[in-house]
Amino acid sequence: MRKAYKIVAKASFPEGVSPGAQNFSNTQVIARNGLNEAVLRGTALTGVLRAAYANYHNVTTSDLKVSEWFGSESVDDNDYGSKVFIAD
Repeated sequence: MRKAYKIVAKASFPEGVSPGAQNFSNTQVIARNGLNEAVLRGTALTGVLRAAYANYHNVTTSDLKVSEWFGSESVDDNDYGSKVFIAD
């Protein structure tokens, strides 16, 4: 049987959504839900986890070890689907 884990976390940004107070040149556009609350997209979080996993194992993000968990590009018949799914 396949296991699924649910992690719920609330993120707060005391300095705002862009680094560098009162400097609007580095403002980031962020997604918002129907209540106008900031939303962290699952694909963004998965990308960060993929990079962290590759960095931890001292390999590139396209390495087989990373692709087995986070999926690979469909460039041939040996592609992998992601084992990690993170909802928005």
